Parts: sequence; structure tokens; C-alpha cells
Amino acid sequence: MTAVGPRLLTDRDELETLFDELGAELTRLGTTAEVVMVGGSWMLWHSQRASTRDVDSARRFDTDISEAVERAGFNHDLSAGWLNDAAAAFWPSGASYDDCEVVYQQGPVLVRTPSPDIIFVMKLYRAHPQDREDLVTLWPRAIIGSSDLGVDVAAAAAIAPPLLRAGIPDNPPTTNIGSHAIGAVVLVSVMDAPQSGPQ
Repeated sequence: MTAVGPRLLTDRDELETLFDELGAELTRLGTTAEVVMVGGSWMLWHSQRASTRDVDSARRFDTDISEAVERAGFNHDLSAGWLNDAAAAFWPSGASYDDCEVVYQQGPVLVRTPSPDIIFVMKLYRAHPQDREDLVTLWPRAIIGSSDLGVDVAAAAAIAPPLLRAGIPDNPPTTNIGSHAIGAVVLVSVMDAPQSGPQ
């Protein structure tokens, strides 16, 4: 018998429902949560991907909300860690949480989303095979306008594996990082590289 893993999240309405149910659980526990939504859930929220396995927060949670997360996801057949803050490790040093847009706010739950630039840099740092497809999608939307963020792009490009290097046009949509060479180093992989499922 083939094992069946946790199901995928497939649309923005479902994310909002989960945030509603998370809020009810947090209210019961008397605590709050601020989510800076990135990764596949950011892509799904902005209709840039068909599905994702979880909701990644780039901001560490102030308190342990694992019980609320597990209870909210239980009725949806989601894994206990469907909402997690592991992505905080990839948050660019030149970015600010305060610049993120508030896209959901109900009761104890606040959800922000950063700009496509931030998602682009984070995915370049993470360099998972699925990120290649997301980076291709994000590329036309990314305007790397901050010199601080540009440093993150250059650093991420330098450590990105060959899977993600070369192939992007030589004129990326950057405004001032003084580094059009990024386009020669960053992104889009060998087209027949192995692909993974949603992340």
C-alpha cells in the first residue's frame, strides 16, 4: 500500500479559512501570532502557484503556537507543522518586516506578505529544486531597488548551486544595485533538471 502524505493547500480561500480557525484556537489559548508569509504559500496567495504543502513564516513566532497550529490543521488533514517559522533563517538582512503588506488581520492573527523582491532573494538562498520554477515566475516581478537587498542577491547568487545558475537574461529588472552581472549568475537552471513537488 502506498503511503499518503499530508494533502496540499490549493487556494487563497483555504488559507484564509485556516487563518480563521487558527485565530479561534489562539483566542482559546490567550495568545497571538504574526505571520510573515513567504515561500509556496506566498506564491499561492498571489495566484503564482497551484498548490503548496505548508505556510512558511519568515518571522519567528513570539510564543509557542504549535498546539493551536496542530488543532487548526487537524480537520483539514494537514501535518502538525503546516504553519511554521523555519523560513526565518532565509530572511534577507537588508529587508524589514515593517515594509510587508498586511493581507489578513482577524482577532489574534496578523498576516503580512513581503514584496516579490524578498521572495526572490529567499528562494535564491534556499536553492531547492522547486525554487527554480518559482524563481522563473518571480523574475519579471522582482525589482531589486534596495542596495542593501542587492547585497543579499549577490551573496545568494554566489552560493546558489549550479542547478540555479545561468540562463537568466543579462538585463535583470534591477534599479540600482550596480550589478547587472547578477543576471549572468542568478537563476533558471538546466531545463532537464529533476523537479520536486510543491513546497
